[in-house]
Amino acid sequence: MARGHLRRGVQGTGGSSVERHAGLLDVWIGALSAIGIHASRLTIHGDVEVWQRGLVSGITLFCDCDGRAVSDAVLLWHTADPSRMASDIGSGLERLRWLLSSRSWAETTFGPVTQYCSVDVLDAVRAATFLVMSGVRPGRQGAGYSLRRLLQRIPPSVAAAGLGRLVRQQRGYWAQIGVTGSEWPQVSMTIEDGVLVQERGQASRRSP
Repeated sequence: MARGHLRRGVQGTGGSSVERHAGLLDVWIGALSAIGIHASRLTIHGDVEVWQRGLVSGITLFCDCDGRAVSDAVLLWHTADPSRMASDIGSGLERLRWLLSSRSWAETTFGPVTQYCSVDVLDAVRAATFLVMSGVRPGRQGAGYSLRRLLQRIPPSVAAAGLGRLVRQQRGYWAQIGVTGSEWPQVSMTIEDGVLVQERGQASRRSP
């Protein structure tokens, strides 16, 4: 029944592209099985009604493993020319590692440091480290504004005590996947100073 909905969704372009998408999804399930996530643990679900965002239309299916989200499969096409189609199927490597482990998401992602810091802080430090390594500095617009928002999730007391160990760990994470940029002491100082500057600004506005 889902395939029938898909064929109507692509506005009469024929079943070849839809069948190719289904074939790619089958390949993805086979890849998951090869790394130890057997097909019997998977559930595929979703709404096959067509969505539209700007010039693009599509449908999205979701794949769960043991009730936990593992990936999605998106078939999308140019609304004005449905013959221009593409499949987007995949999942994050960390999520796959988590599903293969017996540990919590936090410990799988950040290691034993989760005993001392909240996941929200660790996640903010990881994202901020990436931005600073990429040359971004706190600002009022664009990527600089995104960095400022991230820094608001890091408690000033933590930044004042020093983020060196956390930044060093996260810089190592990004370096392993090919991200280059400043060494960890410079990255740590930029993040710490960014947090404390914002705190001083907020404190001055609170003052009578």
